[in-house]
Amino acid sequence: GVVGNRKLTDLDVHYLLLGNIYEFPTDRPVQPFAGVQPGLVIFDPRNTRFGPQTKFAVGVTAGLRGKISGPLGWKLQAMLLMPI
Repeated sequence: GVVGNRKLTDLDVHYLLLGNIYEFPTDRPVQPFAGVQPGLVIFDPRNTRFGPQTKFAVGVTAGLRGKISGPLGWKLQAMLLMPI
């Protein structure tokens, strides 16, 4: 965390999310998908003066995937992580 120009500590952030991805059926070579993942986020400061905090979190995922040939393909994905 930073207060003004002074750095207080480094902060590790760990997300533990569990959810599903829904693939929208299409007849096109590009297939859209989206999903929601609820879970936890742990804020773990490296400075021992501050303790870790655990909060509820939600992740929202959306994107596109397509095939190139056979087992090869590509995927474009965006994910929004939101601690609450």
